[in-house]
Amino acid sequence: MRIDLDVASRGSESLRRYSFDLPSIRIGRGDECELALTTDPLLGRRQCSLEWHAGSLFLFPLRGSGDTLLNSSRVQRPLPLSSGDVIEVGGQVIKVFFVQPELSYPSGAHRRVTLRVSEPGGSPRTVDCEQALLRICPGNASDLYIGEVRPSKLVAQDPVEALLFWSAAGMPHLLLHKYSASVQRNGEAVVDVTVLAEGDKLSLGGTQLEVIEIVSPAEPPPPPLGMLIFDGDKAPRWQWFPRRRIEFGSDKRSDVPLSDPELPPLGFAIERRGGRPMLLPAAAAQQLYVNFVRVSAPVELQHGDRIAYGELLLHVDRKAPPPAKALHTERRIVLTLTPEDDEPRELFLKGDAVRMGTTPQSEIDWPTEEELLVDLVVLWHPDGTPRLHVGMWSAEVTLDGNKLRRCTLTPLHVGAQIAAAGTTGIVTEIIPRPVPQKTP
Repeated sequence: MRIDLDVASRGSESLRRYSFDLPSIRIGRGDECELALTTDPLLGRRQCSLEWHAGSLFLFPLRGSGDTLLNSSRVQRPLPLSSGDVIEVGGQVIKVFFVQPELSYPSGAHRRVTLRVSEPGGSPRTVDCEQALLRICPGNASDLYIGEVRPSKLVAQDPVEALLFWSAAGMPHLLLHKYSASVQRNGEAVVDVTVLAEGDKLSLGGTQLEVIEIVSPAEPPPPPLGMLIFDGDKAPRWQWFPRRRIEFGSDKRSDVPLSDPELPPLGFAIERRGGRPMLLPAAAAQQLYVNFVRVSAPVELQHGDRIAYGELLLHVDRKAPPPAKALHTERRIVLTLTPEDDEPRELFLKGDAVRMGTTPQSEIDWPTEEELLVDLVVLWHPDGTPRLHVGMWSAEVTLDGNKLRRCTLTPLHVGAQIAAAGTTGIVTEIIPRPVPQKTP
């Protein structure tokens, strides 16, 4: 990419223009420099360099030289340049001109890198980095502080000097200073500059950085994670979570505070890692189940997975988008109940969810002469179709003659026959009527 440099000696109005089309331009009085100003005794042999990295032009101050000023401020680390910036080195004033590559995203678009920082002897901490440029080094000079308060004794012992910056394509990159100590990415040494991805692990000195999440301005945000939540006697509800981490526990400050106060303040969390939702059990969670198999280690969640914890039951929905608004002002399901040795009666089920059965929490009684626990919920899925949910401890329930598994969601249709504890319910009307799905 073409770079034009207008060079003038201090106090002189005479300009000399130099043009380059190189990825790197060294400036100094040494003959090996691309811009060699050999007659300036105040200039270092290799004073500084201009380098292109991932669509951005950087100014690198080089070790062992005198001061390098950028727009009258001393430069002690690599910095990105804008066309028209002024560099002062030795007795020279250099004005930089270049055409900035077009960004593939709006310059003010939201961007974020979430890092987990692990230092020897310390507890891991999570840091959200939203800056366009982030310096990573030991001591107080770092934008992401690493080490102890006293800069004379650092946890990261090596002189690491790295920058996290966003490329013109909208992706985060790690750029090392020429004289930085070694930094490893996923076990391999970083050379110069490397693009970062979710799941990457960086080792610098004695410190570990893990890239948990990247919100790129060049890409649409990941869809929010949907869940159907059953919690004790509360009405079931659909909820979507755009956040990277969702915490569940009895603490009222939790993202999903649980109704059972006997549960730990933090029972478990769901966290996006590399775009995948992971279930992370807390140390205090002793009775946590996924699809009714007890878990004590992180588990990747799939669409349709069921999470059970105390009185909490979650259905994971990774496919249905959250409804922007209600598509219909009225929702109604008409169910005709036919108990054994009794007259049929018609029920009108209105609202987003209706609980039927023989439990004290049932809104509608399910007639039966047997001492059986029946627990059914008829609810509307966000895709506009009604579903039937069978409770964990419910007696056997069949739909159109097929036994239903407990804690599953099954679509309903006009004419569907629900049978439990000697009573049959027939769905005679659904408003709005579900649109049949086309078979691929």
